[in-house]
Amino acid sequence: MSVEVAKKVIENLDEKIEEENLGVPFFGDPRYIVYPLTRDGFVPIPERENNRKIAFVDGGNQEILGAPNFSIQLNRVYY
Repeated sequence: MSVEVAKKVIENLDEKIEEENLGVPFFGDPRYIVYPLTRDGFVPIPERENNRKIAFVDGGNQEILGAPNFSIQLNRVYY
């Protein structure tokens, strides 16, 4: 995915998240702690002027909220 495409997706989601009531995710397993999805929970990763890199570990994921134009996922990682 190009940077320009990613920026357009983020801008579009930024507008939609402000307009939509995101609610509370549902999990069938009572061991999960459920937190409501709020606009404050979506924060940008600031750009830095150094050579550090960001790494992501995929420990498994589950879609929480999805539509044809976006998907919010829960990532499970054990450490």
